[in-house]
Amino acid sequence: MKMNILNILILVSACILTSCESLDQFAEKMAKIDRYEKVSLFLAKENRELKAKMSSFENKLQVLKAENTYLKSQVDRLSGKKNERSLASVPAWKKNNDLVQFSVYKWTPKQMISMAEKEFKNKNYEKSAQFYQEFIEQYPKAKNLDDQLLFKAGVAAFESGTHNDWAVKNLEKLVTLYPTSKYYRGAKLWMA
Repeated sequence: MKMNILNILILVSACILTSCESLDQFAEKMAKIDRYEKVSLFLAKENRELKAKMSSFENKLQVLKAENTYLKSQVDRLSGKKNERSLASVPAWKKNNDLVQFSVYKWTPKQMISMAEKEFKNKNYEKSAQFYQEFIEQYPKAKNLDDQLLFKAGVAAFESGTHNDWAVKNLEKLVTLYPTSKYYRGAKLWMA
């Protein structure tokens, strides 16, 4: 039976104060408590793992919804159904290496942040930077556009190696709008 130091001290104290029969009962209770602690730690770990899996599945669901919308529009176009989009609504130019394709997928703010966070965690900074920047451009008044998002957008843009202008722009915006932010010093260092 494995017991921690506190349990042993309690056991010794109980031994001095009580008889040996009650000591056995006390040791059984301590063993039960040990088992309960182990089970609760196991369940807490399992809960964290399930939450991570659920978050991953939510991200995949958002991507699949966006792809489904795009495929429906393609089916409608090929079947000859009239679409509410006209030729004038098609963008006149296509960005080079556009990984977001906002004009095609019509991402919601939540989807864009979710994709940007996922790519940032996976250290795919090019894609993350594009999602952050597109979010900032498409939803400038969003409540999610805060100091943390601006900081991550700046770091992702810098780490991508191709969007230093975005990095400076986002970090300067953070420094200007959020002078008391916990990301303020980090933004100043990244700008340097």
